[in-house]
Amino acid sequence: MKLFIILVALTLVGCKNDPNPAELNKAEALPPIFQEVRHGELYTDHFHWLRDTETSEISSPPVLKYLESEKQKTKRYFASKSNKISEVFAEIKSRLPQGQTEDTWENAGHTLHTEYQQNGEYRIWYYLPPGSSHRKLLLDENIRSKNQLSYKLLSLQLSPNAKYLAWVENSSGVHSLHIKSVDGNAEIIQTIDNVKDDIEWSRGSDTIYYVELDEYGREYKVVSKSIGSGAEYKTLYEEQDDERFVFIHKSLSNKYLIINSLTWSSSEVRILDLTKDNAVPTLVFSRDKEATFFLDHINGTFIVESNILDENSDVFKYTTVFFDEEKATKLIDSSAGTIIKETIVFEKFIATHERKNGVDQLRITDINTGFSHFVKFDDEQYGLTFGDIKQSLNSNILRVRYESLLTPRTVYEYNVDTKQIVTKKTIQIPGYKKADYIAKQLKVDTSDGVQVPVSIIYHKDTPPSKTQPLYLYVYGSYGEGIPPEFPIIAMSLINRGFTYAIAHVRGGDELGNDWHEQGRLMNRKNSFSDFLSVANYLVSANFVKKGNIHASAESAGGTIVAVALNKEPELFKKVAMLVPFVDVVNTLMDETLNYTIADWDEFGNPKKDPAVYKYQISYSPYDNIQPQDYPGIYVSAAIDDPAVGYWEVAKWVSKINKLRTNNEQLIFDIRNGGHIKGGRYERYHSFAKFIVFFLDDGKG
Repeated sequence: MKLFIILVALTLVGCKNDPNPAELNKAEALPPIFQEVRHGELYTDHFHWLRDTETSEISSPPVLKYLESEKQKTKRYFASKSNKISEVFAEIKSRLPQGQTEDTWENAGHTLHTEYQQNGEYRIWYYLPPGSSHRKLLLDENIRSKNQLSYKLLSLQLSPNAKYLAWVENSSGVHSLHIKSVDGNAEIIQTIDNVKDDIEWSRGSDTIYYVELDEYGREYKVVSKSIGSGAEYKTLYEEQDDERFVFIHKSLSNKYLIINSLTWSSSEVRILDLTKDNAVPTLVFSRDKEATFFLDHINGTFIVESNILDENSDVFKYTTVFFDEEKATKLIDSSAGTIIKETIVFEKFIATHERKNGVDQLRITDINTGFSHFVKFDDEQYGLTFGDIKQSLNSNILRVRYESLLTPRTVYEYNVDTKQIVTKKTIQIPGYKKADYIAKQLKVDTSDGVQVPVSIIYHKDTPPSKTQPLYLYVYGSYGEGIPPEFPIIAMSLINRGFTYAIAHVRGGDELGNDWHEQGRLMNRKNSFSDFLSVANYLVSANFVKKGNIHASAESAGGTIVAVALNKEPELFKKVAMLVPFVDVVNTLMDETLNYTIADWDEFGNPKKDPAVYKYQISYSPYDNIQPQDYPGIYVSAAIDDPAVGYWEVAKWVSKINKLRTNNEQLIFDIRNGGHIKGGRYERYHSFAKFIVFFLDDGKG
């Protein structure tokens, strides 16, 4: 039962989750208050009105007025700091790929080429026809992004006959599919909105396959659309379970379209034979296995990565359409504490980025012989990723991005036959000398007997002490650990005397899948206690003085920092949270939001289970704000963010402002766009702003 009540007097209904409702309401005219009975308890939300649900765009005058007021406050705060922001932003950019960067690779028999112009934010895409030195322009993201509030190219596919180009882009919050002729600029079909970034061509270049989004942004339907006159739409698969989302990819052999319907912990796989007319998808892995399956096919052999036999995934090969455990060959047997982070199947080998006991490693496995070897790197601890690096899958060359706490981002090419490593790209950072910095790995004991890894880096001239500030970062969610990456952003603080620390709390995967499980669902509070244990240890071990920790986090990591603010705000001088997940219960109660249903697998479903609701309401940052002193806060939100609604952050800011008992700076930075900005450099501007916020002593 939902009740929208207009208060005329200062008479409020009491509620557990509001510590002092009277404090929230002054004598001004008050907006509606939201109330709802949840599992037998009355829940009251005084700032629910900040979510404008009437239209797809914000139109509510009170909401627009509030957001504009916060924007002006932020603008005034940073007005005198523009030079400092530009200085820090330039420093961050100097640690990123510079100038006119290029890349060339083979994709499905085509040679593709991309480049950034000098200081350009977006790529230009080209096609190099066989036997020709003249490249054809495919797409200029710089032109596509003009006059858009936000822009990001999500995927791009050239048809096998090289006549058509298909791409999916997010323009001002709308995902759309476009198809045009390579020899002309006019699009040959009407734009199709609400499309996921997975798109694939048929072998004959006459059909495009894509995944359709429902009204809530859930990936649920696989559609084929023929090209040309009388073009038809055909539904190939539609997922009926709201808790699953669908993605597609074409096998390396180009024989199958692979359809995967999954949650965070299980998947169901179908294959569509693209060599047969009027084929229908065939179920090859069922969801009742309660395991994950990631499938590919090359040279008559299926390759599958799965945790069907072990919580840590293994890799198998087999030749029949249906998997038979007894006949399949296990190519990679993951040991305890080892997880496979990424897998790429090449024509002759498999590359796996693995993590064992917190250390990244790169394994190469020959598909035919099953022989594996690990690639040796110089650093003891380092971060690897295949990420969005373009690979030529029919070659014997693997490209991998490598970095460590002391080694700037480098792209290596590894020849799997000669085992030679060649540096393809590296970043020369002005003034950086590796010998000037010291990196360490610590282990911090928690109250339940677990040791939490902590990465530390500082300049040799400013070692950690009670007189030096410390910057503490955390994420610890979705099984996504923080590898020992070069501190592109934090270096601007390290060079100014800060110690930089990363808390590898439970909820990530630094120590394997169990490390994730210990910070998931009804174990989520372990992530919070780990973070506070690390912060308190750094104080007790004289790395920093109490009250001089500067903490930051993004998205779900923001939950951890915001919980810490409610529990032990005195530890921190300032915090920065970018698009933080702070309104946990209200978001997870609303399945109309893009990611809620998928997130139930990570955090639990409070709508269905009273125990989950009680657990989440006891830690949800928004619902546990107290009348107490809070440190300085920089927090951001994005208007078109599908992962963290702007209103979630706005509500949290409003409640902090009403209840806190001091007057430290609280900067609410509202921008256009989605969860992550799309340009090469622009996404780092928010980081430059919070660095300047951390450095602000209040005198300038």
